[in-house]
Amino acid sequence: MHNTPISLSSSPPGWLQSGQSKWPLAFKAFVKHEIGNPQLSVQMIADHFNISSRQLQRRVQEQLGCSPLQFLREARLQTARSYLLEGRFATIRRTAEAVGFQDQRYFAQPIVYRRYSGRHAGASHCPRNPVRY
Repeated sequence: MHNTPISLSSSPPGWLQSGQSKWPLAFKAFVKHEIGNPQLSVQMIADHFNISSRQLQRRVQEQLGCSPLQFLREARLQTARSYLLEGRFATIRRTAEAVGFQDQRYFAQPIVYRRYSGRHAGASHCPRNPVRY
């Protein structure tokens, strides 16, 4: 798994300021826009950009340092963590759905969420709001 947290921000990274392609920003913006879509996949992203999934794999690996699937998974987890910390949704289930996880049990299981955040999904939930499954 990609060790450095991904950035979904629209501010250009250093290498982009040196005249490189704006493609990574478009990629990140598309993922951010579609984050709640449970059907979002590497193939869907490749289709959106009119490139093959293999070409998408190469571009993302070269320019962002991770696979498109890793980026997508980490974007979902990072967004979910943010939602949980701000108490945006009343339940873990709704948070999981909001970031495109079809199965909240998969999202909430320790091996998935804890690997990213260091704690169980319920532990990130706003303390004033009871965690409901």
